[in-house]
Amino acid sequence: MKKLRTICILFFLLSLISIPTFAQSYNLRLLFHGVKNIPDSDFGIATWTVCPNMVSTPDKWFVVLGPRYSSHDVEQKSEWWLEAMGGIFMQKGKATPLIDIRHSLTTDEISRFLNVEWIDPGKENSIYVFYSIDYSPSLIKNIGAIGIETENTLKGKNETVSIGPHVVLPLNNSTLVIAYQFHLMTGRSDQIWARVVVNF
Repeated sequence: MKKLRTICILFFLLSLISIPTFAQSYNLRLLFHGVKNIPDSDFGIATWTVCPNMVSTPDKWFVVLGPRYSSHDVEQKSEWWLEAMGGIFMQKGKATPLIDIRHSLTTDEISRFLNVEWIDPGKENSIYVFYSIDYSPSLIKNIGAIGIETENTLKGKNETVSIGPHVVLPLNNSTLVIAYQFHLMTGRSDQIWARVVVNF
């Protein structure tokens, strides 16, 4: 199974390289997600350390921390969690506050993920929204999932609206997501994204 997964990863990477130059940029996002659960409780503490784009802004990172609630339903084969966090963006010695909300709902074959960020509350007031839904039928459950995503900045200097397909490939405690985003606003080019999520 590991060999098959490796073949799939190489196939998708080669597919991206062979895509004509419809996409004007290739992008890489790094996400480190830590969770500390409170014993005998559904509550815990969550933290994310993220570099939004290692290609264009490798010096820009943000760190958020806050409470987490999770629930599991064995009979329904479902689980969900909610994290409400606060933190800062850091770039070139400047710190910008943000509020970060993340929610995940997973059933037997369908996974949904929502991330809402309020960046620089009271000043820039930029709102970032990411939503994805993934399908992982039993035939490919141990290999990965296919899905669709939309990533948008609804207010601020870099307003964007995008939607596109992606592939999700689990790698032990990490996940690789490869996406092609169609940008819908005038003057915005399509983009290819690779995201690496490391859980600890």
